Amino acid sequence: MTESTADAFDDRVPFHHLTFVAEGPDEIVVGRPDTDDYAVLPADGTALLRRMIDGDTPRQAARWHEETYGEPVDIEDFLDTLRELGFVAEQAGSPARTAPVTFQWLGRAVFAPAAWAAYALLVLAAVIALVREPALRPDPGQVFFTESLVTVQLVLLVGQTAGIAWHEGFHVLSGRRLGLPCRLSVGRRMYFIVFETTLKGLLGVAKRQRYLPFLAGMVGDVLMYCGLTLYAAADRGSDGVLGVTGRLALALAFLTILRFTWQFYLFLRTDLYFLVASVLGCHDLHGATDARLRNRARRLVRRTPVVDESVWSDRDRQVACWYEPFYVAGALVLTATVVAALTPIGVEFVERVWDGTVEGTWGVRFWDSAVSAASAFVPLGILLVLGLRDRLRDRRPPRETENDHGLARI
Repeated sequence: MTESTADAFDDRVPFHHLTFVAEGPDEIVVGRPDTDDYAVLPADGTALLRRMIDGDTPRQAARWHEETYGEPVDIEDFLDTLRELGFVAEQAGSPARTAPVTFQWLGRAVFAPAAWAAYALLVLAAVIALVREPALRPDPGQVFFTESLVTVQLVLLVGQTAGIAWHEGFHVLSGRRLGLPCRLSVGRRMYFIVFETTLKGLLGVAKRQRYLPFLAGMVGDVLMYCGLTLYAAADRGSDGVLGVTGRLALALAFLTILRFTWQFYLFLRTDLYFLVASVLGCHDLHGATDARLRNRARRLVRRTPVVDESVWSDRDRQVACWYEPFYVAGALVLTATVVAALTPIGVEFVERVWDGTVEGTWGVRFWDSAVSAASAFVPLGILLVLGLRDRLRDRRPPRETENDHGLARI
């Protein structure tokens, strides 16, 4: 240790604004809400950090730690870790002011007690409508609200995009309600528009305050489904036949059901998964469970496990032991969704395309079916071709090339 380093331990260390949230009896989540950087510290490490935040120099804090806990601490290494995490400010002074959180008032209004009462009435009205009118109940055939397949695809694509934005918007508002700078971003995956929510600062609030932000998207889905169902019920004519907007509402409602069901695919990092992990105090329950199942499968075929499970925390590995059935159940929910919903939709789509192109005559219906089939199957075909090309390229033997030193294999 150099003299300058030793002298530095006698100077106070400036810190950014940090949050401290208890995750367990001996674990504290410490983080910077402005950068969303967090770390889990043991109780003694947290106490040591608090001493320095309260004004102790590193040398004083280290001496206090040794007197209190009966063992010395490598204060230099501890400070280096805090600097790597970005907890140490470059210079002393008050922390920079953060921008006020916009739409916090809207988040509080959306999740106010009066709003919850209105939501309960909406759900009750939708349940009554579903009981009285069987035609309103979810059915895969509702997706085809019109004879034009192109219209079905375009309208449902726009509707599903809006539905996802609605779902993610509820996540954002639930975080803004707590004063967190959550944000909604729009991106693209291939030719699909996707919405992503960043729940910035969520780990800096108490565990019980995180539950609603995790579930808010599902709340939005329930409200959207109930609203669309009630609109379809109101659109029924005196003869009981739905108008085109009523049929469209049921089509969008069915897609909302599929989006809601997605959250039960617990083998993925869904909203419900994050809720369970937060309640149980896990940091990477998904990774620990996936590793256990992979190793178990390899043991069944008498192969040596390749995943080192010790890299996960004791808590993650402990909970993963009983989370495995739920992980597998998520795959069963996906299978049931494919069989009960997606397969009937796919079969009817193929039948309509066949009737319009092969058995139909040249005309509007033919071109509608042809364009619809192309928009559905061409992108899939391109993905298959590209995947096959990549696999063949990986299997291609290395070629010989000549360089200044003669022949070399690359």
